[in-house]
Amino acid sequence: MLPPLYEDHPIAAMTTLGIGGTARHFSSPSSTQELAALHQWARARTLPTFVLGGGSNLLVDDHGFDGVLIQLSSRDCRVIDEQGDELRLRVDAGMPWDELVAFCVAQGLRGVECMSGIPGTVGGAAVQNIGAYGQEVCDVIETVEVFDGVSQRSYSNDQCSFAYRHSRFKARSEQGTITAVTLRLQRRASARVAYAELIAALGEQEAELLAIREAVLAVRRRKSMLVDPSDPNTRSAGSFFVNPTITRQQHASIESLSGKALSAHGKGPMVKVSAAWLIEQAGFPRGYRSGQVGLSPAHALAIINLGSARATEVLCFARSIRDAVFESFQVELRPEPLWLGYRGLAPLPL
Repeated sequence: MLPPLYEDHPIAAMTTLGIGGTARHFSSPSSTQELAALHQWARARTLPTFVLGGGSNLLVDDHGFDGVLIQLSSRDCRVIDEQGDELRLRVDAGMPWDELVAFCVAQGLRGVECMSGIPGTVGGAAVQNIGAYGQEVCDVIETVEVFDGVSQRSYSNDQCSFAYRHSRFKARSEQGTITAVTLRLQRRASARVAYAELIAALGEQEAELLAIREAVLAVRRRKSMLVDPSDPNTRSAGSFFVNPTITRQQHASIESLSGKALSAHGKGPMVKVSAAWLIEQAGFPRGYRSGQVGLSPAHALAIINLGSARATEVLCFARSIRDAVFESFQVELRPEPLWLGYRGLAPLPL
């Protein structure tokens, strides 16, 4: 059965950046059957489809999307197996990610508490392989269920090709629509944290799950990294660039060029460094503005919409940052958001 379809549907308000034109068609299916009917309807009209989660890691073209925009409305979450302290939780892709984290913490389920406050949906979390403060969603994903437009199939964790802020679903959009994710979690009242920022906020390295969640939310709030309508600095796509991985020789060269210490994480020949640090040292401090686009005063990784920015302005601003960092340190920053253009989804065209 085909769910209701709406024409010329505004997209901007459905994204955290608040930018973009309209979708030619929009629908919100509540079942796989309705999703299948939508795909069949779109194929018959040679229209592309795109499934929108929370709109938190996306820049939408000023011309909008000439296709069928889909937002899954099913949000079921249930335990499907439990053995001792370990259980498997099956969650619909449309469930907001932070609602899931709040549920897990309330139930004493360890494994996602450090990812509190990340916007978007469970399906989007799997696509982006989200992570924060030492946790990544790939660490707890067992399987990902995908509808390819015709049939449903399940991918094991190994088949998802998870990497830093990456999965096969991000690299190959033709893989279809994530409809559900199964997580493997443990019942624990407390957990250890690794990040100094969290340890300082908690006052200890091991704490109860709820205390960890509250500390993470407080840290993210200070950085304007929570979606809050009352905070204009949260009108962003989150971290706009991923932290680059460079050689130790590059790291030493950057410290020599800047005359400042740059934190590095990693034990082998490659280390991960802060994109925010590179951006600020390249001449773009927090709060930097250019027209209707700027950097958050709280975090140099967040490009914000100052009120009436257009997608073309954001792209121009992001290019200037990328080029300045490369000119200063010979490190190429990779954008994290995806681009929903007039005819479909693609990597951000920087």
